Amino acid sequence: MAFTKTCRGIRLIAAEDDGVSAFALTMYAERIGCDLVIADDGHSLLARMREESFSLVLMDIEMPGMGGIETAARIRAGEGGAAHRAVPIIAMTGHSKKEYSDRLRAGGMDGFLGKPVGFAEFTDVIDRYAKPIRADGPPRSRTKALDRVKGNEAHLRGLERIYREDAPRRMKELEEALRAADCGTVRKAAHSLKGASLVIEARRCADAAALLEEAAAAGDLARCGELARVLRGELDSLLAELGGPGEGV
Repeated sequence: MAFTKTCRGIRLIAAEDDGVSAFALTMYAERIGCDLVIADDGHSLLARMREESFSLVLMDIEMPGMGGIETAARIRAGEGGAAHRAVPIIAMTGHSKKEYSDRLRAGGMDGFLGKPVGFAEFTDVIDRYAKPIRADGPPRSRTKALDRVKGNEAHLRGLERIYREDAPRRMKELEEALRAADCGTVRKAAHSLKGASLVIEARRCADAAALLEEAAAAGDLARCGELARVLRGELDSLLAELGGPGEGV
């Protein structure tokens, strides 16, 4: 089966000390457009996770020094940053899954990849476990939006009014098209929402719409449904900030 999931917003980190295996994982990630960081031991992986956000961890079990199971336990304990306590962790080992299943579960692993890791197995794990990173913070930056219109407050208020009126209609059109399995209309509506959101510096809405646009272009209805719910949540939050209608309006 062809891999059709969008990788926009998905960031992977792999703990892998073997150069050949690390190279293979890097090539797989590049092939599908995912961002992958390689850490050659558990300590460097934890340090990187405290500094950046990741969607998924690929964990070599047989690393020297701090092994994969201990590293995973430390992630679950918050040593890779509080936001990563529940991040999906996939074990990579040359041992059989049956042989290691109890230890992997006890160590907080979510899945398993046998080594050497093949491309099909790699993409299956990404498809099943990896989710785009959702940004924290406010739905948008009004300061940046004001900068975009060179400080013209009246101009910005006009853009916000138009957005409050138009975005709910676009979202309703998108959701109706999704129910009708019309990926073409979903893509067009998502593209429109992306552009309008960027104009008022609503980056979270714009990013969610961009992901949905890509999924619709790929014809992935299941993924479209998931991303439409994300976009609806972001849009409702934004409209609440703008003082406009939300909640399915």
